[in-house]
Amino acid sequence: MPWRSHSASLASVFHLLFMTSATLAQAPDPNTVYIDSVVALGSGCPRGSTAHSLSPDAHAFTLIFDQYIAVAEPGLAADERSKNCTIAIDLRFPSGWSYSIFGVDFRGFANLEDEMTGTLSATYRVGNHGTRASLDAKFYGPMNQNYLAQDRLDLNGVSWSPCGTTQALNIDTQIKVNGVASGMLTVDSIDGQVEHVYGIQWRRCGARDRSLDGGWFSPQGQPVSIKQNAQNLHLTNRLGLTSEGHLVTPMTVNALDWHLIGSVLDGGGRIQWSNGVAWTREQPLFYDLSGVWYNPAREAVAIQQSGGHLLLTNRYGLLSEGEFSTANTVNALTWQITGQIRNGGNQIQWSNGTTWYRQPPNLPRFQGTWYNAAGDVTSIRQNGRQLSLTNRLGDISSGSLIWIGEFVIQAHEWGITGQVIDSGKRINWSNGVVWFSNRPIEIYWSKS
Repeated sequence: MPWRSHSASLASVFHLLFMTSATLAQAPDPNTVYIDSVVALGSGCPRGSTAHSLSPDAHAFTLIFDQYIAVAEPGLAADERSKNCTIAIDLRFPSGWSYSIFGVDFRGFANLEDEMTGTLSATYRVGNHGTRASLDAKFYGPMNQNYLAQDRLDLNGVSWSPCGTTQALNIDTQIKVNGVASGMLTVDSIDGQVEHVYGIQWRRCGARDRSLDGGWFSPQGQPVSIKQNAQNLHLTNRLGLTSEGHLVTPMTVNALDWHLIGSVLDGGGRIQWSNGVAWTREQPLFYDLSGVWYNPAREAVAIQQSGGHLLLTNRYGLLSEGEFSTANTVNALTWQITGQIRNGGNQIQWSNGTTWYRQPPNLPRFQGTWYNAAGDVTSIRQNGRQLSLTNRLGDISSGSLIWIGEFVIQAHEWGITGQVIDSGKRINWSNGVVWFSNRPIEIYWSKS
């Protein structure tokens, strides 16, 4: 490395320790704790540039880099001054346990010229919902020495992984060199034996150990939150409204100001409120409903979507705000109807009886000979939704097929409408006439 004598060097090995504090001495059997996978992505850890190992007792995890280098040099591209790496560690352990991070140590070596600075930053959390903790270590040139940076979290303020679910340990790191002179920061396994040591505390899932503290999500995917102090709770919903609360039992929450009761389900990963709304630890996944849809008459309707929020347009161009109430249910708030998402997200069955389709549905076929109640011949010619109708007298009217919760035929020149019933085999016209797709059966009465 050409800048060894006047650069910043940060050689790093990540050690993940499954530690316990004096107050939390319990831990699962180390033989049942293991790392299932490690994913490292970023400019400082391109594919193939990292290696990892797990100690025999499963109490230490090591991640080694060989291309994590930030360089400051006149004429060098600015993006070489800063490198990053995001690490996701899939930690597996027995059910009945929960874990959180309580501390991190950074040890390393920095070599900086005068007026140069180097920074090492890291944020870490359990899963996608937990409290994000962070550490920023800054080094000032001239400097040529080992360093130790430590961070300890308040044991009462950390977020715990939900019981009954597997949560990844997510770590975001960055190294950066600043200044007008030259410098370099490296993160590797050769220079200086830098260690990132993450302390993890364990506890059993149970009444006293249940924690609801931290970030949650509404059914629409918007953040909500709970702040917990023992059994006392402070809840904030997606609109920013707050309520004081209380953990009545390990499985029951009382939101006092909202007059709601919540049931803690899925090992602490979901709260089902008495008003039908559910909060989840993980951000819900929604069907992508955006785009053009069609009603049964193949008339275009539309949905615009942003996360769990929807804007719906019906065939008349009327709008309704909408939202997901569950992963498979949407509410059209303005129209006051509910839709069930079916067929893998390609169909919405609305509570008013209509259905929206991703692809134009097949229309009922009316083409052919029809009969009135007396058995006289009539007929319909069809081109999509456009019709040509001929009555028993040979009079012709243009027509169209529309959908208003059911199929209706409009006979324009005759000024009448026909209700389609019996699965398209009968048309009840508004003037009292009935057409049948099959000749009606004639019944003869005779005196005995």
